[in-house]
Amino acid sequence: MERFQVNINSHIRNGWLFILGLLICIKFQWILSFFNSNPSNGDFIWIGVLGCVLFAVAAIIIHINYYLVNRGNVLEYSAQQNIINITHGGV
Repeated sequence: MERFQVNINSHIRNGWLFILGLLICIKFQWILSFFNSNPSNGDFIWIGVLGCVLFAVAAIIIHINYYLVNRGNVLEYSAQQNIINITHGGV
């Protein structure tokens, strides 16, 4: 029987997606800076970081809300017996 539990470690383990998104935004803005005749390329990178952070705020709020509502929930799954058992608050 496989067991999955909602805890803070699972959210931290999946935090690498935020870092990946941040790097993609910075790289995209860096590429766009080559098409600009203005030698100040630092502005493009800051625009990329700010855009990524603004979009990430909504995802962070959703994850915090999900954790606060569902912390301690346990899902147990058995493929052999076709059983799914969900425990919420010990019940």
